[in-house]
Amino acid sequence: TATLTTEVTVNEFDSSASNPTEPIPLLEAQRDRVTISGLPVVGEVYNITLNGVKYSYGITVGGTTAAQVATELSSLIDNDLTSPISGLFDSNSAAFIQGDLNDNGLNDEAGGLITITAQYDGDSSPAIPPATPRGYGGGFRIQTSVTPSPDEARAFGFMTSRPINETSTKICGELTGSEPICETTINTPKTQYFSTASFYSSIRYAVDLGSIIPGVGSVASPGGIVSSTGVFDWDPGFHGTFNIESYATGCDGVENPIPGVHTVRIYPNLDPPSDISYDPLTLPDCPAIDGETTQFTSSSEVTWSWNNNNAGTLDSVTGLVTWAEGWSGTVIIT
Repeated sequence: TATLTTEVTVNEFDSSASNPTEPIPLLEAQRDRVTISGLPVVGEVYNITLNGVKYSYGITVGGTTAAQVATELSSLIDNDLTSPISGLFDSNSAAFIQGDLNDNGLNDEAGGLITITAQYDGDSSPAIPPATPRGYGGGFRIQTSVTPSPDEARAFGFMTSRPINETSTKICGELTGSEPICETTINTPKTQYFSTASFYSSIRYAVDLGSIIPGVGSVASPGGIVSSTGVFDWDPGFHGTFNIESYATGCDGVENPIPGVHTVRIYPNLDPPSDISYDPLTLPDCPAIDGETTQFTSSSEVTWSWNNNNAGTLDSVTGLVTWAEGWSGTVIIT
């Protein structure tokens, strides 16, 4: 006979609450799944851009499957040791059967899946924030694209992405999200904080008003917290530091005067870059020839992108453009 047992503890009527734990928020690591399908052809380039840093894999051998493309892109992400987002993302690849796409009578065309997980909690913060934010932008930003082969009018492979891990959820009817690290906005979801203690009957949450230090240009208050639930409603436009406290009341009805303390630090938004520089003498005068390059620079720490992948390759970290042979036209560098 199988049995199932559980053990419960009922506190003594006159027991005193211990010091409460640090109040911490619900944090969920962001995760996205990229699907690669179709039949890749020689000359196509498959691109994934994570928080401004671009990873690309070009098809050089006929018969390369979408599953192989997924494996190569996943390896590029995991082995990135030099970019501004190095170590902030982990990826895993897998294959799936697409069916008989090439009409050879066999279901032998393998599609590819890449699951990318941010190695930090919430919408914008690394697990242990350093002196300044790591990476670029706020949350997990991902773009995918396929650059067609120069010999083809369209791409024969396809890429799509979708989030598979929510970073906010409803708790007790309230939509709550991760603790923000970048300046709050009107769209910043509420954050619920949790604390516990031994022999407690209730937990009270509060903001230490004397600890609030707004940043330059910030609004004065970060917002307010519901004392009974720990739900914090953010005021838009705040950046700076402050403390959230939790107080435990014991079964004896006495509140422990020693709080649990959590320090919140929210960074200001970065100003947009003020300059982009390049040597105009390095721009191709006529349709580009093989090997021509142009170096773009900025006095700010930036990542680079442009609006036309057919123009060649742009290193998203260094700003070096290698022009595609025979290309002419106009591109917008960002």
